[in-house]
Amino acid sequence: MSFIKKYEYIYKFVIYILIINTIMTIVNLLFPISNTINQIVTLILISIYIFVINVKKGLKIEKKAYLEGIKLGFIYILTLYLLGIPFGLFKLPLKRIVYFIIIVIISVTSTIIGINKKTQ
Repeated sequence: MSFIKKYEYIYKFVIYILIINTIMTIVNLLFPISNTINQIVTLILISIYIFVINVKKGLKIEKKAYLEGIKLGFIYILTLYLLGIPFGLFKLPLKRIVYFIIIVIISVTSTIIGINKKTQ
């Protein structure tokens, strides 16, 4: 039970990704939009989620927020990559690498913001 409690943010992230993809699929069926807009909206929604979760994590840690942010960012990237494998997304084109770098940067900065909010 402690494993589930310790890594609950990963499970919540997977559920959040599945909900976003379901909603975006329904929206795309009702109102066809371009794939680029769909990807941008998904990136924005994932970024908001990562920002909120990492600010909360930053409030709980004591020091070295950037290391915790990097760790969480790579966990999110690994989760997204593993979720993409069943859909044949094995390759890492430049576009996806930039997407992953954006996720890590948001993760690190939001964790730093969280630890700085705690001291105020």
